Amino acid sequence: MFENLQDMSVDELVEGFGATREQVQAVLQLAAHSAEAAASRP
Repeated sequence: MFENLQDMSVDELVEGFGATREQVQAVLQLAAHSAEAAASRP
């Protein structure tokens, strides 16, 4: 899913999904933390 969104700006995500800027930023932060946690596992 995130591969499809990688070229979109936060503003485009807000418009496309009807979310607030804060909601989009929260989801992106969660995804980043999840990716970091997965990368640090052996």
